[in-house]
Amino acid sequence: MRLNLAFGARTGMDRILFCDTNIIRYILDTPNACARFTGFLRDEGLLHAISLIQVTELLRLPRYHGPLAQLVFEADSFFLDWWKGIIYEEAQAYPQTNRVEVLSRPSIRSHYPGSHGPDDLRRALAGKDLELLWTEFEDQKVRYKPVMDWLPSTLPRSRTKRSIDVDFSLHNYGVVLTVLRDVAPEFVEVVKVDPEAFMPTLFRGAYLHAAYNYCRFILKGMRSQPSDVMDVHQVFYVPYCAMVITEKSMAGLFSQLKKDRSLIDTVQIQSMRYARSAFGPKAGFPRRFP
Repeated sequence: MRLNLAFGARTGMDRILFCDTNIIRYILDTPNACARFTGFLRDEGLLHAISLIQVTELLRLPRYHGPLAQLVFEADSFFLDWWKGIIYEEAQAYPQTNRVEVLSRPSIRSHYPGSHGPDDLRRALAGKDLELLWTEFEDQKVRYKPVMDWLPSTLPRSRTKRSIDVDFSLHNYGVVLTVLRDVAPEFVEVVKVDPEAFMPTLFRGAYLHAAYNYCRFILKGMRSQPSDVMDVHQVFYVPYCAMVITEKSMAGLFSQLKKDRSLIDTVQIQSMRYARSAFGPKAGFPRRFP
């Protein structure tokens, strides 16, 4: 059984909930959390979305294959489109990039119909397709970790607010343009005509990815871990969501970016503590959010 990675047509704007892999594991490990999670989605009018990176991470832990298939079916979860595809569509829609959507339809369970659907998905999770993706991500760790280790050395000598603000903007501008050169080179040619008019913030995922790396590895000088390569890839999806539940340190950085840089203002950021209160054994649904 092969995992169906086909991405279908997109529809109107959705209220997306994205949980990082640790939160997903908590739901899978906690009795009855899947049912509480599904009820939370229904009550809040949210759609759960999962990335291929998360699926490949969980692939390494076979005990999660069955529970993950159950969660995906009960929550009627969706795949998030591949990040390069989103950037390409943003380049095509620029400057109306807010029209680009990130969910792919139909939902995952629609690819596995019938009473044997969950079993078919479980078998697909153990297939060779995801093994190949895992190998690709492992290769990325080898390529990108030295870059992440180098980033702290690029902090400017002058630590004034103005110097940091300028360096922050230049870093993000360069990162977004570098990604676009790879994904949509024809768009970069348009930027060259009037580079000062280019608005990198309209490429929301790529810009947040750059800003997060700047704050974590340059400004704070934190040492990178091999797992950071996958974690920072998933940062890309945050601006397209209504709500994100992630581990404490990442949630803290997102909140800092909201406060200091006015980024992801429309996204509610929560941590594991919120997940425990919402889906844990003593759960009582938290108050609704706008």
